[in-house]
Amino acid sequence: MERICKANAYNSVEKPKDVYISAEGFSVENGCCTPTFKMKRKGVEELFKEHLDAMYAPIDKAIRDRDGQH
Repeated sequence: MERICKANAYNSVEKPKDVYISAEGFSVENGCCTPTFKMKRKGVEELFKEHLDAMYAPIDKAIRDRDGQH
């Protein structure tokens, strides 16, 4: 991914910082997509909340530390 980002001159906000790969695909049954196979953000957020929270924790901590919040 780093090679692709460099080759395409992605700026820092376009570069993935962390990735989680799940064996479970998005489906209507697990609430991650609509019957027309459009992604349902709320369903994805609910299903992967634990993983998303873990990925954002270091960023949230860095912001709190920077801003002097604890």
